[in-house]
Amino acid sequence: MDELSGGNRQKVVVGRIMAGAPDVCLLDEPTRGVDIGAKRAILSIVAGRIREGAGVILTSPGLDDLVEVCDRILVMSEGRIVREYGRGRFSEKRLFLDMQGSEGTEWEELENAG
Repeated sequence: MDELSGGNRQKVVVGRIMAGAPDVCLLDEPTRGVDIGAKRAILSIVAGRIREGAGVILTSPGLDDLVEVCDRILVMSEGRIVREYGRGRFSEKRLFLDMQGSEGTEWEELENAG
């Protein structure tokens, strides 16, 4: 693996974990620091395992990663869970504002603005 790029190494690591068919998997920022191609490949591997019935707990600084693969998102701010969303009930804007501790009316105004 020494000759592989960082993104390809990350794909191999995630692929090996998922190939073991775990029932539950915790992935801490699996796409951090990888190029867009590697990111898509990693998220595809994760999504495939989710479709097979695995539970995946995913942390990511990239909200787009979460919106793409998550069925449920818990938003934390200042070390506390401040909101929980199910599939189709979240957007990047909404999640960002919740992470900043904004009140509900603020994200509604932002989403209505475009």
